[in-house]
Amino acid sequence: AVDDMTPSHRAHLLGWLRRNAARMVDHVARSLDQSYWRNEITWEDRAARLADLTAQPAAVWIEDTALVRRLVALVPREPQLPRRGLLDRIRRNR
Repeated sequence: AVDDMTPSHRAHLLGWLRRNAARMVDHVARSLDQSYWRNEITWEDRAARLADLTAQPAAVWIEDTALVRRLVALVPREPQLPRRGLLDRIRRNR
């Protein structure tokens, strides 16, 4: 689940989704085609959903998906911890 991801993983996933928005639109369109061919949706329903899907640019569409909205809500609020690690511990132990 998104809530269980590390902040860096969330940020990486959000960036990947934004960079690959056009691919995701193509994937959803293929899924709609498969649903039609399996008789899970009607031709009219498929056409309406495809029209909604292609009505706006992929970059705009991806921002309106539930996953991206959730990631956007989580990623900016994650505080960046100071980069203190091994080097600071070595300096303190001298």
